[in-house]
Amino acid sequence: MTVLSITKAEEIPLAPIDGKPTLVYWNSAGWSNPIRLALTVANVDFVDVRIEAGDPSDSASYKQAWMGAKLVLESRGILEFPNLPYYMERESVYLVQSEAIFRYVGRKYNLFPTSMPEHRFMMLSEELRDYDGYFISQSYVGGPEAI
Repeated sequence: MTVLSITKAEEIPLAPIDGKPTLVYWNSAGWSNPIRLALTVANVDFVDVRIEAGDPSDSASYKQAWMGAKLVLESRGILEFPNLPYYMERESVYLVQSEAIFRYVGRKYNLFPTSMPEHRFMMLSEELRDYDGYFISQSYVGGPEAI
């Protein structure tokens, strides 16, 4: 896995980097963490692009890198629904929405359960996702210090 920290709109990738699957999200755990974990468990060499949101108290620059890139991704027809996270693979796989990406990765790399113990593990992972959702909502409301 390669991790890239991005601060400018023109640095945000419009295609997979170096031919590797590329995941793009804010520089936080958030909704992309289950996807990162699935790719890691599947031993996929991927690029993890993390966008720096900036200072939330500076409304002129906060999240501006993404807002600029979002317009480009939409106007060029690269993403049907420009949103974060987004995932790119080869020339034909461009996905948004964390659950859609997570399921795509799970199916592609045979991570879905086939036995009852595996289904129980899937159930546990969904419980953890709910728990993670609480922390995500807290970080959006009060920032990382709120967690």
